[in-house]
Amino acid sequence: MLRPAVKDILLAVFCLLAAALLIAYAPAASAGAVRGIAACGSVILPAVFPFLAVSVFLAGAPGGTVLARAFSGVAVRCYRLPPAAAPAILMSWIGGYPAGAKTLAELQKRGAVTARQTQQGAALLIHSGPAYMAGVVGQRIFGSVAVGLFLFLCQLAAGLLTARLLTLGQPRPRPGGDAPAPPKAESAAVLLVRSVGSAAASAVNICAFVVLLSAFSAVLAACGVFPLLAKGLAALSGGRLCGTTADCLLTGLLEICAGSAMAARLPPAEAAKILPFLLSFGGISICCQVAACLGETGLPWGRLLLSRLLHGLLTALLALPWLGRRAAVPAMTGAAVPALSLGRMLWGSLWMLVLCGMLAARWERGLPKSQ
Repeated sequence: MLRPAVKDILLAVFCLLAAALLIAYAPAASAGAVRGIAACGSVILPAVFPFLAVSVFLAGAPGGTVLARAFSGVAVRCYRLPPAAAPAILMSWIGGYPAGAKTLAELQKRGAVTARQTQQGAALLIHSGPAYMAGVVGQRIFGSVAVGLFLFLCQLAAGLLTARLLTLGQPRPRPGGDAPAPPKAESAAVLLVRSVGSAAASAVNICAFVVLLSAFSAVLAACGVFPLLAKGLAALSGGRLCGTTADCLLTGLLEICAGSAMAARLPPAEAAKILPFLLSFGGISICCQVAACLGETGLPWGRLLLSRLLHGLLTALLALPWLGRRAAVPAMTGAAVPALSLGRMLWGSLWMLVLCGMLAARWERGLPKSQ
C-alpha cells in the first residue's frame, strides 16, 4: 500500500501531465470536446434527461410502492436490496446508465434504503436503455432494430447474473431494515418541480463528464498512447482486435458515446466483436456519472469496476454466438437480416431472462435463510 504522501505526489504528477497534454494537443482536445458536446445534444440529453426526471418523481411518488410489490422478488433475491428499491431496478432497465443510481440516491434521501444499500445497488444497476440500444446500436450500427433489442435483452440477462454472483452469501435484507423513517410525502406539483430541477443538475454533471473524457480520448489518440495500446491489443488477440477496431475499443473504455460513434463507422462484423462488452461495461465516463449521482454517499470504485467487467464479459458470452452469425454477417454483406432468425434471437433472449430467474431461485434455495 502506498503512503498518503506518495499518493498525493503521484496525483499531483498525474494532474500536471494531464494539463500538459491538454496544452500540447489543444486542437485535438478541442475537437474531442466538440464531439462530446454534439453527443450530449443529439443523444444523451434527449435520451437520459426525461428518464432522470421520471426517476426522481417515481422515487417520491406513491406509485413507487406499487412497483415495489411488483419487483420485490427481483430486488430481494438477485440484488439483495429491500423491496423499496424496486423503482431503481425498473429505471435502470429502461432509463439508461445513470437512472438506477439516481433513483437509489433519491430513495436514500427519503429514507427508503440505507447508504450501504445505495452503494451496493448503484454498482449493479447500470444498463444501456432500450431506446439507445434499438435506435443507435441496432439501427445505425447493425441496420436492424431487432438486433439492438437482442443486445438489450442479453444485457439484462447478464446484469441479473452479475448481481446474483456478486451478492452470493449475502443475507436477504430484513423487512424494514435499519433505514431512518421516511420524510413527509410531497404533493405532486412540488415533487414534479423538484424532480425536473434535480434531473437538470444531474444531466449537467453527466454532460460534463462526457465532454471531459471525449477531449482526453482525442488527446490520447493524438499523442500516440491509443495507437501504442492498439498494437498491444492486436498482439494479445492474435490479430482479431487491430486497427480501427482496437481504437474503437480503447475509446469506448474511456467514453462509451464516442466509442459507439466510432463503431458506427466499422463493418458490423468488427463492431460485433467489441460492442456487447463495451455497452455493458459503460466506460470510465459512466462510472463517473454514477458516482456523481450518489454525491456524498460515495461509491467503492473497486466493486464498481469489478461489476462492470463481469457484466461486460457475461453480455459478450451471451450475445456473440448469435450476433456474429445472424446479425453482423448479414448486415456486413448488405442483406436484410432474416425475420425468422431475428425472431429466434429475441425469443432466445427472453428465455435467457427466464432461465436467469430460475437460476437465481435455485441458488436462493441452496443458501441458508437469514433470520
